[in-house]
Amino acid sequence: MSPPRADEHRYPSWCRPVPIAQPRHAPWGPITGAGEQELLNLEEVTIRSSSGAYSRTGWIAPGPTTAHSLCLILDGEHYLGGMDALPVLDSLTASGRLSPTTFLFLSHGGAAARHVDYVGSAQFSRFVGEDVVPWTRAQVPTLSAGRDHLICGVSLSGLAAAHVAVSCPQLFSAALCQSGSFWLEPDSFAALVRARPPASSRFWLSVGDQETDINVSHPPTGLFQAISQIEGVERARSVLLEAGADVRLERFHGGHTFPPWRGELADAIHWLSRRDSPT
Repeated sequence: MSPPRADEHRYPSWCRPVPIAQPRHAPWGPITGAGEQELLNLEEVTIRSSSGAYSRTGWIAPGPTTAHSLCLILDGEHYLGGMDALPVLDSLTASGRLSPTTFLFLSHGGAAARHVDYVGSAQFSRFVGEDVVPWTRAQVPTLSAGRDHLICGVSLSGLAAAHVAVSCPQLFSAALCQSGSFWLEPDSFAALVRARPPASSRFWLSVGDQETDINVSHPPTGLFQAISQIEGVERARSVLLEAGADVRLERFHGGHTFPPWRGELADAIHWLSRRDSPT
């Protein structure tokens, strides 16, 4: 048996780092002559905060030269690696289910950093609102100046996506929270939502029927989970609905793993990117 990697002990089994393929370069375009879809053109970048508190790697696929929206994806390594999201996003765009979009996959910065940034950190929300989005607009001048942007996350970053969407309503009109870790201080999230009601925002929340663990701690910092993922997500749904948000809750068969998250990704982004009024 091969020895474990030196960093394996720092990660739960579901979120150990997944090797990411080298950036795949292809121009915008729906279908190649061979009938195979061309992949988004990813470029690795570094984004630093004006305060000096943050420096994060990102992978950007710029959108078209006409006005368009941003899709900011937290936990970029997980979406590019474990979830293999690029072909899904390519297919969405090629089929017309999603208008051409700038995609920015933002690195989590490591396991310990996830437990700092993604736990409802106001500082991280400011980093996204005051540094990440303006940086992206500077790189892609045709990016919309409105609030029609989407933020995505999974597990802890799903919780973070909801926090950012509620904290920065002038930027994000929608959030994808895949198995969001709303078990973490649910009363604090409820207080944030009630203080800044996201009445005109959309939220796609999902959770698996096997996400039933309670009274467990999560490495590397020992975040303690007293209630199940299911209960946390259901509580988040209730408080968002009470605040007037448009919420869709998807209950899938499975646990805290990549395949069901990938399976719902296309439908989730398509639903969140609608331009009609919330219902």
